Amino acid sequence: MDHVAQDARIIDLGFELMVHADDAGFLEKPDLEMVLSKWFGRAFNPLKVSRRLKEGGVIDLDGLVLEVLHTPGHTPGGICLYEPESKSLFTGDTVFSMGVGRTDLPGGDSDLLSKSLTKLLRFSESRGVEKIYPGHGPDGDLDDLVEMCGLYV
Repeated sequence: MDHVAQDARIIDLGFELMVHADDAGFLEKPDLEMVLSKWFGRAFNPLKVSRRLKEGGVIDLDGLVLEVLHTPGHTPGGICLYEPESKSLFTGDTVFSMGVGRTDLPGGDSDLLSKSLTKLLRFSESRGVEKIYPGHGPDGDLDDLVEMCGLYV
């Protein structure tokens, strides 16, 4: 719910909702267990996903290009976004500044998360990632990513 609670409002403002294909169905035909709305005491109405993202896809935000990396584990459709010009990696809830995304909630999978962390390390080293922007906590650099991933791989 903390990922999607305001999505309807964002859509109402005229923005597209882009979600990895493996998570899109949970939003379009709400799976209240996956969305965790009951935990938060909230209703959850179906959302219209404008674009289903996949590994290797690109999001072009008026010239700002983001590459999609599928990093399941926290959710089946977890993603990270890489901006090659600044060598920035937006890790969302895959990697936090002081940890990684939970895997004990519906849809979580610790084995998949471990594989995703290994993938991120290899990707980051091969592409020269300089900055990371996690879903929670302050930004960091490749050393921070190596430290966080190394604790869980």
